[in-house]
Amino acid sequence: MGVHTLRTRHFDVLVIGGGAAGTRAAVAAAESGARTAMVLKTEVGRSGSTCFPAHGPHGSAYQAADGCSHADGDSPDRHFDDIMTAGLGMTDPRLARILADEAPDRLAELISWGFIPDPEPCGRDRPHWAGYSCFGSFPRAHGIWDVSAGHAGALVTAAASRLQALGVTVMPHTLVSDLLVQDGGCVGALALETDGDAFVLQAPSVILTCGGAGQLFPAATASREATGDGYAMALRAGAKLVNLEFMQFMARGLPDSGPVLWMLCPQVRNAHGEEVLGRYLPAGVDAEQACECRTLHYPFSSRDASGWLDIAIRSEAMAGRGIGPRAALTLNYDNPVSRARARDGKRPRPQHHWPGAPGPVPFPVQAAKVTHAAHAINGGVLISATGQSSIDGIYAAGETAAGAHGADRLGGNMLPNAQVFGRRAGQHAAERARGTQPDVRRATLSAPLDRLQRLQSRRGHRRAKKVKLALQEINARSLYVVRSEEGLIHHEHEISRLRHHVLPEIDTAQPAELWGAIEAENMLTVSHMMGAAACMRTESRGGHFRSDHPRRDEAWSEAIVQRWEDGQLRLRREKLDA
Repeated sequence: MGVHTLRTRHFDVLVIGGGAAGTRAAVAAAESGARTAMVLKTEVGRSGSTCFPAHGPHGSAYQAADGCSHADGDSPDRHFDDIMTAGLGMTDPRLARILADEAPDRLAELISWGFIPDPEPCGRDRPHWAGYSCFGSFPRAHGIWDVSAGHAGALVTAAASRLQALGVTVMPHTLVSDLLVQDGGCVGALALETDGDAFVLQAPSVILTCGGAGQLFPAATASREATGDGYAMALRAGAKLVNLEFMQFMARGLPDSGPVLWMLCPQVRNAHGEEVLGRYLPAGVDAEQACECRTLHYPFSSRDASGWLDIAIRSEAMAGRGIGPRAALTLNYDNPVSRARARDGKRPRPQHHWPGAPGPVPFPVQAAKVTHAAHAINGGVLISATGQSSIDGIYAAGETAAGAHGADRLGGNMLPNAQVFGRRAGQHAAERARGTQPDVRRATLSAPLDRLQRLQSRRGHRRAKKVKLALQEINARSLYVVRSEEGLIHHEHEISRLRHHVLPEIDTAQPAELWGAIEAENMLTVSHMMGAAACMRTESRGGHFRSDHPRRDEAWSEAIVQRWEDGQLRLRREKLDA
């Protein structure tokens, strides 16, 4: 495989990824007149966490202050305030303003394409229903109850027919290994087909919509494709990334166990049957306060008393007192407090579910077993208002992009983020590409091709899957919920060991193993970035908790920006609104 023998395909705009952000970006670019291609690991309608199966009967949600709230007084201004409050100083206000202002129009657009939000159930004069969601102060989260295409796949379904009508070239089952940067700007990407053959995708504008990196952890609410490819490729290309220490983790019930009902204030018990929450609660905080706070948001956050639930669950698991291979803990409802709360009808606000009927809460007949799962990263590639990164011609949207979220994120805000900045990135990428088609020089391909050939030549005795599993266990010990300097230093040593001594032992003779090795290397890169940011931030804020620095420190008012410079990862503190 040499530079002269590589096939080249020419486009104006290349979109990498095929979920909600990718399809919206591709539609916008094609509508702007650009020759557009979309490359994805699987197929449209099955790709990305957008189309990941729903856990339970409900799908995701879409935040938009479009007048459908059953509470008077909501507006894009209120939505903006909620974004900034959730972000705890780590959100770019310019991007938050755009997101709040444009979310209603993008929702109306989706509806015009055939997307159907939840109907209004109570006979009120509203076009559809909107409820509360995590960290939100108004009920503006429009539910997605059609989960036949995944928890938010209905958005992709709505856009898919437009891709075909607009002539977008879709390349399924294709992996992009690296971006190509020349004279300070992007000129395309190096890609692989399922048989391992490499080829060049030449395009002056590339949009990263590769999703997040949920596969860094043993359990995740993300698809198997979420291996951090976009973050790693952007870093190697020289782009800035931000807020990677802020990832959402959720305590979720295991299959075939009872319901997770924090409103009933269950007792948290370890494998020995011991009630453990009291061991971790600080003075002045009780169990009912922690559970009441948890009913207002699902993800772990150190911002309120609910965080001690997650800290207790994770700490007991790390101490070896969890149940089974998932190290779960039990939520036991067979206690006087839970029974009284069920009898008295103690209910939280309805969040993004249907409004609950008044009266007693049905009492669970079975205890729940809970463990943590990784959900979404609030950080990623730092973008401007146009969706462009710090490198000319490289754009990002959806979970790959950062700036519109912060230390915590509103529930249902990822989908409007994908639509708003997917559209903006697609339009601006098409404008940048207009009239330009620089040829990719041999020198530009040298480093990405050398990296690919190095991975392709390995003939060890390991499988890529084993390396990924080893990395997941390392991340679970050091990055899941409870972090400390000691653990993060050990984490960095383990990442280095895997990178230098274990990854080279993968046998990449088979194309599937080559794909796996590329993903594993990307996962190691993102783990390194996440651990480095978590180690640098010596405070607790939102989804980032340091047991050795358990309080928020207002001296840490800047975000941590990362960039690859002079052969190493550099971290700096920067204000996002500067």
